[in-house]
Amino acid sequence: MDEEKTYAGEKGDEVGRWTRIYHVPQMALDTKIDPFDKNAFINNLSNKRETVGDTFDRSAELSEKRAAARGGVDPVKQKALENYAAKRHGKRHPSELAQNMEKAQTEANKTLSKLGIKFNLTPPKSRRLK
Repeated sequence: MDEEKTYAGEKGDEVGRWTRIYHVPQMALDTKIDPFDKNAFINNLSNKRETVGDTFDRSAELSEKRAAARGGVDPVKQKALENYAAKRHGKRHPSELAQNMEKAQTEANKTLSKLGIKFNLTPPKSRRLK
């Protein structure tokens, strides 16, 4: 890096016009956060200027990592859903209801397809009032 490297242009007639500038490589040092450490996530966010959407994306990535490490179930998300239901006297979170509806629909489709019946529980798209 200290040795001199000269460049004279494509045709060789531009001697002395070019100066090579070296930069320190840019590296991201905090890309690996322990998905189970809440404090590491908070400390990492405090050092950055991110939008709320970026924060949600990072949180979703960590949730996927936790789920992959624990056999498909994120323990932090599961605890948050249980707390939601406990505060609302057993009412489940809408995301859980949607997942349960999809499971029920696939099971119903399997059962009814054996009988030759097509079944769909998805609601129609909302209509706009003119």
